[in-house]
Amino acid sequence: MEFKFFGMNLNLWKLHSVSDYARFFFFMAAGVLVFAILARRIGKRRNDDAATERVVRKLRRLCKNEGIVCGAAPPVVPPGTADALLVSRRGIFALRCIGWGIRVFGSVESPQWRVEDNNERRTIPNPLAQAGAAAAALNARLAEKRFDAEIRPLAVFADPFDSPRLSLEGGASAIACEDLKKWYHSQPELPALDRSARDEIIRALALTEWKKERKS
Repeated sequence: MEFKFFGMNLNLWKLHSVSDYARFFFFMAAGVLVFAILARRIGKRRNDDAATERVVRKLRRLCKNEGIVCGAAPPVVPPGTADALLVSRRGIFALRCIGWGIRVFGSVESPQWRVEDNNERRTIPNPLAQAGAAAAALNARLAEKRFDAEIRPLAVFADPFDSPRLSLEGGASAIACEDLKKWYHSQPELPALDRSARDEIIRALALTEWKKERKS
């Protein structure tokens, strides 16, 4: 029986000596070890901070000169939570990024959503409601300054293990990170959000470009 392992053609029927078997099992053990190390490294990236980093990186590539990804505005009243804000010609979005879960269940109205992988099930606060509360607070600030613009909420799921599959009800504005390109290009361009208008909104909300936080 012949098969490939680490690019080598191995024939089990040719493994006659002790050294042949030792080398075979060494490569098998090395493969298992490499897999375990990679799985552990990916596991450490299954969190909201890492998810935000992945989402921001992808949006920057997509919007290029059409917009900017900003850090979360000054904290809003709970339960409002936005990990980043996309200010672009295609709209302004308060982003809530979730880094764990390859199956997602929930609805616009439910206070909690259920997220799962193949081994575990968790409940999390409704991320769309969190982003919606943040967007509402920011919209109130824009209205005070007489800006005719609307910030909309968006929940993005970015589990590095697998592309999340969403089973949501009520027209929830939520997508998987892998679908960001399709989502972004489906948003119509808004002439009112030209470069000058975007810059004014950024100044009015005291926003700055998103930067990865350095851990001390």
